[in-house]
Amino acid sequence: MNNAIGSLGNFAYLRGDFALASACLEESLELSRSTGSYERYAGALLVLGRLAAEQSDFRRAAILAEQALAHFQALGSRSRADQTLTFLSYIAWACGNYDEAEAQLQRSLALASELPFKELLPWARNWLGWIACARGEYDQALAWFAANLALARTDDITILIAWSLNGLGYLAGAQGEPDRAQALLTESLTRLDEVGWIINRAFMLTNLARAVQAQGDLARAAALWRESLVLSRGLGDRWKIAIACEGLASLAASQRQPVRAAQLYGAAEALREAIGTPIWPSLRADYNRSVAATRAQLGAVAFDSAWAAGQAMTLEQAISYALGEDVGLIRT
Repeated sequence: MNNAIGSLGNFAYLRGDFALASACLEESLELSRSTGSYERYAGALLVLGRLAAEQSDFRRAAILAEQALAHFQALGSRSRADQTLTFLSYIAWACGNYDEAEAQLQRSLALASELPFKELLPWARNWLGWIACARGEYDQALAWFAANLALARTDDITILIAWSLNGLGYLAGAQGEPDRAQALLTESLTRLDEVGWIINRAFMLTNLARAVQAQGDLARAAALWRESLVLSRGLGDRWKIAIACEGLASLAASQRQPVRAAQLYGAAEALREAIGTPIWPSLRADYNRSVAATRAQLGAVAFDSAWAAGQAMTLEQAISYALGEDVGLIRT
């Protein structure tokens, strides 16, 4: 029974039904504790940690993951310990601690290479690729993603194909190839839909929105940013909400809507500060240029006022404003 409840919790998590996932996983924790099934107990802790991370509670996610890791190590479960180390690296990456994330992944790679089965290796490579993207180390990122895509296509691992294509698409966009970026990113979403995972979709949508916007299709870019925002709202994923608000802010800035841009940038900054997820160093220059252009259009006093209005928004106000819903705030 406990195994079925835990499996249902994990399935619900992947499909984005976080209420059901949380209820199942909490029940699995209690059953595992009462029956002495400590590996299942640790497994439930790990998925609860992932659930917390998907809702941008990275502090709680790290606590749960560290608890799970301690149990897996005590039990001698090297493969599950490796999975947990990879997840801890994701948390560090999201929070901008790239050196820590890389160190965790190197530990994970070393552990995975000693195991008789190698299916955990590509996930460490995946996150090493995204760390390199965040830093702007695109050649290194390309090597990780290309190696993973070759493996994933050979072994027909659909979710790994989706992530590898998304990484390669992001790189194409970052290096000025928007047409190629769109093709790769669109295929990555198609592959993601094949496995039915909801949890990764918002992030992949933001990458496609950025590529479409770079190509000049502003209407479609806006639709993609909004789609990501609506999905993230439903999941409670505040990190992706902030990213989508920044995307819509950059669109507003490019369309000479400086008040809207400044408010959305202010709202996104406040949200990032609350959850501890800084803008990637590789994206900082473009962000700074857009903010500076907005400030120049408005003037310092009006810009500071609009920015402060955005920072003062509640989460729901920021989402509603970004989506164009009437919340009675300053508009262009």
